[in-house]
Amino acid sequence: MKKQKFTIIIPVAKDADYSKTLKAIKKLSYNPSKVELILVFGNHPARQRNLAALKAKGDILYFLDNDSVPGKNNLALINQFMQENRTEVMGGPSLAGEKDSSFQKTASLALGSFIGSAFSRSRYTRTGEPRQSDESELILCNMAVNKKLFLKMKGFNPKLYPNEENEFLNRIKKTGKPIFYHPELVVYRGHRKNLSAFIRQIFTYGRGRGEEVSIHPSDITLFPLISLGFNLYIISLLFISFRPLFIPGLIYSFIIIMASLLKTYTSGRMTTLLLLPLLYFVIHTFYGTGFLFGLIRSIIPVKRKKIKFQYKIKWVQKI
Repeated sequence: MKKQKFTIIIPVAKDADYSKTLKAIKKLSYNPSKVELILVFGNHPARQRNLAALKAKGDILYFLDNDSVPGKNNLALINQFMQENRTEVMGGPSLAGEKDSSFQKTASLALGSFIGSAFSRSRYTRTGEPRQSDESELILCNMAVNKKLFLKMKGFNPKLYPNEENEFLNRIKKTGKPIFYHPELVVYRGHRKNLSAFIRQIFTYGRGRGEEVSIHPSDITLFPLISLGFNLYIISLLFISFRPLFIPGLIYSFIIIMASLLKTYTSGRMTTLLLLPLLYFVIHTFYGTGFLFGLIRSIIPVKRKKIKFQYKIKWVQKI
């Protein structure tokens, strides 16, 4: 089997720590002469990745974040799976880090459950067997793309961040090319460290989807619509004094409490029971809020301060 050459691409924000990622890359079980690393320092991840792809010499672009710790066999797995399945795009989950705090591990449980993220839970936990998939299951901090295909598709849309990978993968899907999810292609990456950061994360994810949908209305999914409806329901409870209206809320509370009890039992941590209902509620409300904000911000012309794209490739080297 041919040993394809890889270019690992990592966008890095100013003063971000990428030391753990570099250490993990150096331990990858793949011929070092077939691995190229490009670190791009800048203020716009989508553009940073596009720039690196133009300079890449590898056959396969492997996108990581500056805090992604890839599994030791990831490159070997990608090399074999892509050739055997004739695919040019694949990805896998981003799992909780071993040294994550109790809050971070609970956030991982929330995002990795069906109650929390529905079909997108596979981004945060191993599910099922290797399979043909779509943007709902792949995540950009752990995604491999054939370089020729990436350049042919003109890379990520620079108008989007986040959700640039979702829009890119939807374009790929429309061409008929298969996209694969592999549960064993993993990276380890710490979740947000506190509640306020988690709220911002979910709001930002929703905003990104809203901005994506404003560009491609066909990219709409059911989750943001359900979240928006849930927000409207909560607001209605504040203004309408109609007792039967509380019944759906009671059913919702029962479901998330029972789901939290089950996760507490399987995880063996009591803090899970205290945090999970709150984190589920944050996901179910702030995603829709962010989605609406993203739509409005994209549709209504508002004068915003333009930020000049800045970048610097610190080095291009073999590992």
